[in-house]
Amino acid sequence: MPHEHGPKSQGPKKGYLQKDEDAYLSGQPKLEAYDYAPGQSLKDKVAVITGGDSGIGAATAILFAKEGAQVVLVHYESDADADRTAKRISEVGKEPLAFATDIGSEDAVVELADKITEKFPKVDILVNNAGEQHVHEHLQDITAAEFTRTFQTNVLGMFMLTKHYSCHLANMMRSLIQLRLLHMQVHQL
Repeated sequence: MPHEHGPKSQGPKKGYLQKDEDAYLSGQPKLEAYDYAPGQSLKDKVAVITGGDSGIGAATAILFAKEGAQVVLVHYESDADADRTAKRISEVGKEPLAFATDIGSEDAVVELADKITEKFPKVDILVNNAGEQHVHEHLQDITAAEFTRTFQTNVLGMFMLTKHYSCHLANMMRSLIQLRLLHMQVHQL
């Protein structure tokens, strides 16, 4: 269904946008610096990382493993990405635990927290990184269902996991990291 839109406001600054084929961009994110010398600053710590299968979450998981942490990867649908990240963590000498979970579902979050607590009664670090986005050309194309689903994953999921861990672990958690890159890409209003 075509949409009519008013006049564009000011365009982007010159040189602001880059073409996908630009020499400075690559198709794959750089998940780690190979010349990094770990200091084992997280030795014997347990870190739960949502969205730990790719991007920032995978980079965090690999770095934490290099620093000595036992890593629990939480991901949604991408088993291949989770397997790739888990393999890399194994290569640096740690054995990760991975769970495929819908972080936007309270029942799934409760079940996840219970499973992790069975294996690791004490969690030192919780990294809330899971998120989703739906890209549309126009604001009018975003459905209420997509908006609601994005909010469930990106905001409520973070809240529910933190809430359920606080019930299970009381004051045992030492670090809580909230990564919220709330991103809704709309090209024209």
